[in-house]
Amino acid sequence: MELVRGVAVTRFCDERRLTIKQRLLLFLQVCDGVQHAHQKTIIHRDLKPSNILVEEIDGMPIPKIIDFGLAKAITEDGAARSMFTEAGMMVGTPAYMSPEQSGTLDATIDTRTDVYSLGVILFELLVGEPPFASKDVPRSGAEAMLRQIPESEAPRPSAKYAALVAASQDAASARGEKPASLLRQLRGDLDWITLKAIEKDRARRYPSASELAADVRRHLEDQPVLAGAPSATYRARKFVRRHRVAVAIAGVVAAAAIAVAANIIVQTRQVARERDRALRAEQIAKAVNDFLQDDLLAQAGARAQANTGSQPDPDLKVRTALDRAAARIADKFNSQPAVEAAIRHTIGVTYYDMNVYHEAGQQLERAVELRRRTLGAEDPDTLKSMNALGVLYNYESKYAAAEALLSQVVTARQRLLGSEHQDTLAAMSDLGLVIAYEGDDARAAPIFAKVLEADRRVLGEEHPATLSVLDNLAGAYRTLGRYAEAEPLLQRELELNRRVLGPEHPDTIEAPKLDSGRGSSSSENRPVRGCLSRSSGRWL
Repeated sequence: MELVRGVAVTRFCDERRLTIKQRLLLFLQVCDGVQHAHQKTIIHRDLKPSNILVEEIDGMPIPKIIDFGLAKAITEDGAARSMFTEAGMMVGTPAYMSPEQSGTLDATIDTRTDVYSLGVILFELLVGEPPFASKDVPRSGAEAMLRQIPESEAPRPSAKYAALVAASQDAASARGEKPASLLRQLRGDLDWITLKAIEKDRARRYPSASELAADVRRHLEDQPVLAGAPSATYRARKFVRRHRVAVAIAGVVAAAAIAVAANIIVQTRQVARERDRALRAEQIAKAVNDFLQDDLLAQAGARAQANTGSQPDPDLKVRTALDRAAARIADKFNSQPAVEAAIRHTIGVTYYDMNVYHEAGQQLERAVELRRRTLGAEDPDTLKSMNALGVLYNYESKYAAAEALLSQVVTARQRLLGSEHQDTLAAMSDLGLVIAYEGDDARAAPIFAKVLEADRRVLGEEHPATLSVLDNLAGAYRTLGRYAEAEPLLQRELELNRRVLGPEHPDTIEAPKLDSGRGSSSSENRPVRGCLSRSSGRWL
């Protein structure tokens, strides 16, 4: 018999701190050796680590299987570890023995008994202990031992390792891993492969050592293993691991394609929304124009009786015409809320221009309500009506309501249009005026300063809106007693008014002085700018 100068496979792996992958590669050589024996019609029946010796030849670990067909134990453990081949006695080592070997000698024992023993050895290579360690083998006689082997269910390798507790760190260290990393490696494939190899029912085990080795190779190559019942997700994960580069490239291409497709979809939807909005705006504008022509202006002409049922009145006052038109809106457009809202907005602004604030408020409040319900809270038309109503509230000294409404408009327009869009800047200026009229110029001044900086950049210094906010900021500084900051603004305002409007223009003549107050509470003396401000040049 050949002299083998090696050590038990488990001891060899631990002493050299072989990784899980290195241990599996060594185990594959063992499986190939057992398969060779099986092909020669030899069943070992006592495979265990001490019968698999490993020696290094030219730096390569070479396992060799010894004691084929051995009928007696060669260890010093005695009966608890190995039994003699005698009638009525077990053949093999209990910790590594298949259930079918645990009875009397069975002539039907086949190669699958060695597959079981290989599974137990694999278990020990992975975890550090076999599924049933020596201390677990009953020592109360042969009958108890015979019951233990076929009746006890083996734990999963990962569960056995997790239960080691104190020894888990040593086991992980011997495999060049941290405990958590080792546990992750054991879960999944290696659990399934090992449990399939040590199935109590040999019909459910791997039919041969070569089949066991093939599944181990599949695991090492990141291919789906035959053990267990892999899900589609599991198979997909394996495919990705095998083809990392190709999948990464495909992923980038797919992501780019998805991004392009998503962008096309977004743009298509945006175009469709803009088209629908333009069509809706055109239809509403026509309806508003028809109403103003037929129900408002026609009251003074020959069509008055046909359209309104009243006699023509060439001396009709605008206020009376507005009141009559406003009374007819609800009945005429109760099934067209978008049209009704547009007309009420127009009439509300007209009332405002006439300083008829109560009626203006009724129309604008109804316009906001209708547009919120039909168009949404952040539709441009809804925000336009909200902005108008906020400015109106300011003129009615309803400062809390005005600030709340204009704050919503500013926030929405900043998000939808950007911080330097003209509509956004107009709403910010209107909000600053409300805060200033509340008496909080310290809070209003930074708002005016921010708007002025943006207006100079976007509109230019000579634009009416820029001049308006310049006046507002100077007024805030003047009220706060910050005269050194107010004076250059007032001087610049006067200079620009002279150049843009002319020296005899009312705004130039009435330009505020450094020692003057903010002005009276009347609307004509207030510095204004925004959706209802003629001086700003913006009708939003």
